Amino acid sequence: MKIFIGRYPSDSVLKRNPDAEQVKRIRIDRWDTWNMAETLADIILPMLCQLRDTKHGSPGDIPAFSEDSNHHWPQLCFDFYKADDRLAWELGHKQFEDILDKMIWSFEQVINEDRDSQFHSGTRDIKWVPVLNSQGAPTGNSQLVRGPNDTAKFDTDAYKKYYEKIQEGLDLFGKYYMGLWD
Repeated sequence: MKIFIGRYPSDSVLKRNPDAEQVKRIRIDRWDTWNMAETLADIILPMLCQLRDTKHGSPGDIPAFSEDSNHHWPQLCFDFYKADDRLAWELGHKQFEDILDKMIWSFEQVINEDRDSQFHSGTRDIKWVPVLNSQGAPTGNSQLVRGPNDTAKFDTDAYKKYYEKIQEGLDLFGKYYMGLWD
């Protein structure tokens, strides 16, 4: 994969060249889609981190923003409602920071190649034994046989909770996708 995305045209560039467009050159190789989730996460994660560190605002559809007096009909709004506007504003930006943190955590997990090892414990003692047919000839298949020292365990419940938490951040990424800009 090779990607070059030039700067967005600025007002000064547009004055010199009103038809200016952003330069984009993107080449996707066949292997880039082998594990597309991780390939895209490698790009999305640093962008989310930069957005969190440099953002100047938050999407308008964050739940706390709907609690300010401007969201309702101003002519029906009492002055004491407006006193809580600053709180709604601060809560809205805090909610978006929390949402960004959940997204970032999820993409960090996606690119962590060793993410599933935390659910394995114990020692593995296994052998693959050829499966024989009724005449005693190998069938080409093998059967896993646990040895006497096999204590391997897999924590299925923790695994499911972990992946649900990852999915929450990915769902938030989808929900607020159009609001990811600075």
